[in-house]
Amino acid sequence: MGTQGQRIKPIMWQRIKQRLQGRRNHGAGGETGEAAVAAAAVLLQLMARADYQDQAEEQAAARRALMRALDLPAARAEAALAAAARQAGGATDLFSFTRTLNRHLSRQGRVALVEALWVVAYADGVLDKHERHLMRRLADLLHVSHRDYIAAKMRARAAAGGG
Repeated sequence: MGTQGQRIKPIMWQRIKQRLQGRRNHGAGGETGEAAVAAAAVLLQLMARADYQDQAEEQAAARRALMRALDLPAARAEAALAAAARQAGGATDLFSFTRTLNRHLSRQGRVALVEALWVVAYADGVLDKHERHLMRRLADLLHVSHRDYIAAKMRARAAAGGG
């Protein structure tokens, strides 16, 4: 990965972190920030499961994404993903999660989340057709432009070693 790619990644995670942490102070008891964290965790969990295989690499990538993006300790990220797994198992639509994120993330934050989702999709070394389909749907629901979608995909692929 080139030096520009190395600079982009910390900035990406910092933007997600700032947007989500900044929202925790708004609303009753910080509910809005927690709702956005929970929604992001559910989407990461859905992506980890999109290929209908329980891959340790994808779960680990989802955990790292939460830890890095939100500066969470490992135990807190595990707890968020465990709660998200239960919620994702009963999810009948994506809109409720993406609506929450659209309200609480800037365009840059949504693009960074799409990149984090791509990182999870690439974590096992195989990009499955179900993962591609879910990514397209999520990018549309998160109002991420095709240009930003492709750029996020390329950065994630490069980070995964796929050049």
